[in-house]
Amino acid sequence: MKPNPSDLDKWKKNDKICVVVAKCDPPSLDLVRAADLAFSKGFSTVWLCPLYVDEEQENRARLCGQVFCSEYYGATNKQLSFCSVLLDKKLGSLADLSSWLSTRLPFVKASTCMLSSERGSNDPDIVVSFRGQEDVKAKEVWVAGGFLQSPASLAERIRSGKDEHRWFLHGLWEFLIEKGLYRNK
Repeated sequence: MKPNPSDLDKWKKNDKICVVVAKCDPPSLDLVRAADLAFSKGFSTVWLCPLYVDEEQENRARLCGQVFCSEYYGATNKQLSFCSVLLDKKLGSLADLSSWLSTRLPFVKASTCMLSSERGSNDPDIVVSFRGQEDVKAKEVWVAGGFLQSPASLAERIRSGKDEHRWFLHGLWEFLIEKGLYRNK
């Protein structure tokens, strides 16, 4: 597959793209920390790319991810782009993403980045670790200062009615509540 001509206009050879891969179900402040670190490490472009898990997660991740990127820009004035390729193609692995990137954008240096808690069997280029995760091993580890990672059971906690706003950008939390995406119906 040849690169799309419009892609060639957007990036210069050797531009560095950091693709932050996560379930985004829901996207918490952990992803803000990952994006901030990517920009601070000199990446010219940062994408948020949700992994595909199932249809329900896909719908929530697509909506929440787009709101998250908009809120991130509003808070930082830095463009975090939403990449839906894994959702569109219903793919759930870094191997699938790496193949797509090398075919679609062979002229840029793309690095994959995941949160330490979401890494699982995937082997990203970069892993973001949080306080208490100092022993994380990976090709490259970025430490998110003294921050704690959000609870793994965040979606369930919201479903049970708990106020978890402290783990989210304000606008995204308001969106979650307004749409009832994680509340039992």
